[in-house]
Amino acid sequence: KKSGANQEVANCDKKRLILYSEPDEGVKLNGSTIKYMTGNPVVNARALYSQKTKIYIHALQIMECNQRPAINGRVDASFFRRLIDILFPTQFVNSESEIINENYKLKDESFKKDDFKENHKFALIKILMEAKPKIYIPKSVKDRSEQYLLSNDEIYTFITENYQMTDCETDFVSIAELFKIYKDRPQYLLLSYEEKREMNCRKFKEVISSNPKFSFHFRKMIKGKNYKSIVSKIKYRENIENESENEDE
Repeated sequence: KKSGANQEVANCDKKRLILYSEPDEGVKLNGSTIKYMTGNPVVNARALYSQKTKIYIHALQIMECNQRPAINGRVDASFFRRLIDILFPTQFVNSESEIINENYKLKDESFKKDDFKENHKFALIKILMEAKPKIYIPKSVKDRSEQYLLSNDEIYTFITENYQMTDCETDFVSIAELFKIYKDRPQYLLLSYEEKREMNCRKFKEVISSNPKFSFHFRKMIKGKNYKSIVSKIKYRENIENESENEDE
């Protein structure tokens, strides 16, 4: 976090809309900053030469991106409540020869003029204010948002690459077994020395237990036996392949 005066955050005080520009290529979004700016109605920041330190965050916060940036940090349930990923498929081209399908449109330079921007800059706010109390989010948008968030979770990627999700409660893997296999996979091997020290079995369990896509249990009875720290409804892919081969025979 930035120490001293923070003019950028101070400028957000009581604004209705905050528009972020796309970060440089390869730069990740800071997950903790996203949570801080979207989960606190009041944040601590100070403008230059100001004694005011309480900044009220009321705004709808939007980031415009050509490519969705990666998110640095743990993807947990709070992210699924905060982030909506909306695709705008339209691409603007200079000539009709570049139009491939209905998503391609000719550029209209009038959209860049100051008078057009001035007349339409509050159009979205007006639409939102006139909308129903609960804004409808289509399933396609929810699915896209979920896919984007999960693609930023390397442990989720590791599990889906090596395990298959099932509907069977008796299919399960212990955290200890998961972590043992994880330590032999690229997601772990490519971590820095400091990151490997931090990502111990306890941290690994904490990350999995906070992800709403996993059925994690601190303790669960399966077929009359008690198990601790397991993830149910998943099955190692090698076991599935072996079962398929046996059925073919």
